Amino acid sequence: MFVFSREAPLDKAVIQRERSELTPDFRLVRNRENRFMQDRESMKTKTYSGMGHGFQAHDVFATTSQGTIQDRTEEHLVSSDKAILAARKLIEKAIRDVQEGREPPHVVRDPSLNRFPHLQVISDLLPATTDLKQHTRSLEAEARARL
Repeated sequence: MFVFSREAPLDKAVIQRERSELTPDFRLVRNRENRFMQDRESMKTKTYSGMGHGFQAHDVFATTSQGTIQDRTEEHLVSSDKAILAARKLIEKAIRDVQEGREPPHVVRDPSLNRFPHLQVISDLLPATTDLKQHTRSLEAEARARL
């Protein structure tokens, strides 16, 4: 596991909490066999996924829980599936680019260009009384101030 922050020292408590989600051989405690230890009560009070705070479990869940590859030639997508179509087109283009010897889109090879300060991942548990838009705006303002 590789953890870093460009902005501030690492929070040791957060790292310890996330390491507690790993076995001694660095495998995730939460996995498909135990349904990622999803907790319905936690979904109501702590995290929307009910799978703890660590990103690793969420990433593994999203990439391994889909099951077998499905035949998509007979599916009937609707207008609300536009994001799915866009993602598939992007992936197909990237595959063609690599097959034809071109760089795929959104790959940054130059370390000096590998900096995206405008992107941030936020994981907050907010009281129901919190104005979400105002909270988000204040986080964005803080991030802009750090640029």
